[in-house]
Amino acid sequence: MSWGGIRKGAGRPKQVEIRKNKSIRVFDEEWEIIKPVINLIKKNNKIGRDLLNKNKEHKIMVKDAQFINLTDKDITIYGKNHTTITFPKSGTVAFVKQQDNILDEACVDGCLFDIGKRIYTEVGNVPKPEENIFYIVPVIVAQQLPERDDLLVASNAIKNENGEIVAFTSLNII
Repeated sequence: MSWGGIRKGAGRPKQVEIRKNKSIRVFDEEWEIIKPVINLIKKNNKIGRDLLNKNKEHKIMVKDAQFINLTDKDITIYGKNHTTITFPKSGTVAFVKQQDNILDEACVDGCLFDIGKRIYTEVGNVPKPEENIFYIVPVIVAQQLPERDDLLVASNAIKNENGEIVAFTSLNII
């Protein structure tokens, strides 16, 4: 029996990707914030993958996709090729419940008024994500669910001579 030499399967497994050394200068307080994030990414768990994916260019496939308008108005998009498409309101309106908590009172020039803090307590009428289905929602709804990339908001309003919105040029993820 021999003790040494090359044996099949022995030794450290070779990595497909090589981690390169990088250096940055940070304060101790900053390092305490960065270090846990780096460890999550190194572990390659779901949280780490999500962090990495949020920083990559986001591509969505809209071929054969369905768009459902969960706002209280029809949404018209003016396309790049000078055509329009209108997404009619579905009859279901996504919403966010809000509550205003009064913190103090102020008096300015004899006018007494409350100063409060608004908190958002619940999102309603937003279906669970489904493949190839996008929901057009009010901005406040999308802001409360930033992890959802299937929620779109109408953006870049086109207004008529009276200042009324008649169309938008895009649908955006928040």
